[in-house]
This record gives sequence, structure tokens and C-alpha cells, in this order.
Amino acid sequence: FFALVMTTATTVGAGIGLVHRKALDRAVARTMAARREAVAAMGERQRELIDLAGSLAHELKNPLASIQGLAGLLVRKLPEGGRESEQIGVLLAEAKRMGATLDEFLNFSRPVGGLAVREVSAGSLAAEVAALHEGIAAELGIVLEVEAGEIPPLRCDPRKAKQVLVNLLQNALEATSRGGRVVLRVR
Repeated sequence: FFALVMTTATTVGAGIGLVHRKALDRAVARTMAARREAVAAMGERQRELIDLAGSLAHELKNPLASIQGLAGLLVRKLPEGGRESEQIGVLLAEAKRMGATLDEFLNFSRPVGGLAVREVSAGSLAAEVAALHEGIAAELGIVLEVEAGEIPPLRCDPRKAKQVLVNLLQNALEATSRGGRVVLRVR
């Protein structure tokens, strides 16, 4: 009789244990699924924030280049050693520092985003990029020219094409010695 009771108790206990184990397995599976969803949502949010920050940094670079170039023109017009010349010098140094920070950030956050393709005039784009760098070229003692021939409009993302031209022009200006000439040719 005792063996029968023990066998029955063991069987019932095993059945109850099995039911609890299945319930625990379902709870763990739900928890793991919720965790995977939360991690995926956080990853997506992180990608969105990186894209947003990269876009913001990218959009700040061009106006910063203009500020830097115009400040360079102003400092040349002011008498050396004056307070205004010193202040513009500080402005230039801080603009360069900010540009370096933005470059580092852009390298971290690329790719910036999807393409916004439309028709654009390559000549206008080149002229716009040259105008942004006019002050920097003058500060470096470099002649900057645009030669734009008649070509049909391009289909591209103007913001990204402009950034490519900005990068190429900045490289050209850095590689050209004082008294040199940089020409943006559109053909």
C-alpha cells in the first residue's frame, strides 16, 4: 500500500512539475520575445538618432564654411594688431574647431540618409560651392574660378552632390599653394 501511495504521489508531483515547467517556459518565451522587440526598437531609435544627428551636422557644415570664409575676408580688411582683428581671429579659430568636430561627427554617423533625387543644374551647383569657399580661397591667396559649359540638368540628390563638390574643393584648396589657382569645370 505504501509503495502505491508513493508511486501515485510521485506521478502527481511529476505531472504538477511538468505543468509548472511548461508555464515557466511560456513565461520565459514571452519575456524573451518582449526583450527582443525592445532591443530592436532601441536599435531602430538609435539608428534614427544617428541619422538625425548626421543630417544636422551635415547641414551645419556649409553655413560654417561660409562663416569661416567671410570672417577670413573681414580679417584681411582690418588693421593688424587691432581688437577687431583679434576678435575675428578668435571667430576663425572657433569656426575651424567646430568644423573639425563636425567632420569627426559626420564620419561617425554616416550614412547621412536616403537620396532625394531631382533635376539640378551642375553649373549652379558648382557656382554655389565656389561662393561658399570664396573667402577661404582669398584667405589662402588662391584664385577660385568656375567654368560652366552648357549641359543638360543632372538627376541627383543636390545636397549629396554639393557635399561631394565641397569635399573636392576643400581638398583642392588644401593642396594648392599660395598664388595658385583652382578651377571648377562643369562639362
